[in-house]
Amino acid sequence: CSRIETRGMSMPMIGIGTWQIEPECIESVITCALTVGYRHIDTSHSYGNQAAIGSTLDCLFKGGKFCRNEIFISAKLPYYGMSPEKVCNYVTDALNCLGLSYIDLFMIHFPVGIKEVNGNYIADPETNHVLIWKALEEMVYDDKIKSLGVSNFNMRQIASLMEC
Repeated sequence: CSRIETRGMSMPMIGIGTWQIEPECIESVITCALTVGYRHIDTSHSYGNQAAIGSTLDCLFKGGKFCRNEIFISAKLPYYGMSPEKVCNYVTDALNCLGLSYIDLFMIHFPVGIKEVNGNYIADPETNHVLIWKALEEMVYDDKIKSLGVSNFNMRQIASLMEC
């Protein structure tokens, strides 16, 4: 089995993560990965390379090597964007940087956000996963995101989302 399927969505089981790939290396890494058969590209605003990924995808799509519907793109809400009020901006920014009209999977990257206190950034224990999830659901209703997920969450945190 090379794909995971659920609710009409199909996600490749193997994907390439783009963490720690410098923007100047993205084109060769993504092109090579897609050429050898990868069909899932995992991104995040916090990686600092989404614009380079978008430029690479644009060239590959325009060059006819690949079609958008062949490539599964995942992106994540960064820990510094962990409030319902920031969700739309980070989703829109990801879409713009990647040059896409939709993202296949958008995840909450970390269960705890950060906040600024007296010039220092500290963990925000009052991060409200449910309100963030509901804000992300609005992006699904607007057809900007196909599916939602989480990363680095424990069972209790996942259960709180399943109850909403």
